Amino acid sequence: MVLAYNTLRTTKDIDAIFEPKSIAFEIALEIANDSEIKLTDNWLNDAVKLFPFPGNQVDGVAKVLYENNGLTLRVASPKYLFAMKAWSGREVDEDDLRILWPLCEFNSASECLDYIEQACSLTIINPRIQYIVEEVAESFKFLES
Repeated sequence: MVLAYNTLRTTKDIDAIFEPKSIAFEIALEIANDSEIKLTDNWLNDAVKLFPFPGNQVDGVAKVLYENNGLTLRVASPKYLFAMKAWSGREVDEDDLRILWPLCEFNSASECLDYIEQACSLTIINPRIQYIVEEVAESFKFLES
C-alpha cells in the first residue's frame, strides 16, 4: 500500500505470490537482517495464496511497479486489496480498509459487498466480512439506510 498508493500502512508485512519460494524467503531474510528499517524475519509472506482467486486469476487491473530481468512487481488495485483484506476478516486489517475505502470509490456497503462477492467467487458473504464492511462504510457515512 505504501509504494502504490502513497498511504500509511498499518500492517507490517508484505503479501506476495512468488517462485521459487525458498530463494525468495532466503533473500527476504537477508534483507531483514541487513535492513536499517528494522524488518521482522517474516516481513514477506505468501499467505495471499489462500485468497480464493476466481479461475486462478489475480487482479486484472493490478498496477505494474517494476519489470526487469524476469521480475515483475505488481500491486493489486485498491478494490482488490480491499476485497482481500475484508475476506481475511482480520481485525488488524481494519485500519487498512479505512485507508483503502476512499480509493475504492464505493458508494455504499452494499456495492462493496457485491464487489467482494464477485472478486472472491462467494455465494454467501460471511457475517464477519459484512460487519467489517458496514463498520468501515459507516465511518465514511455511505452506509445504506
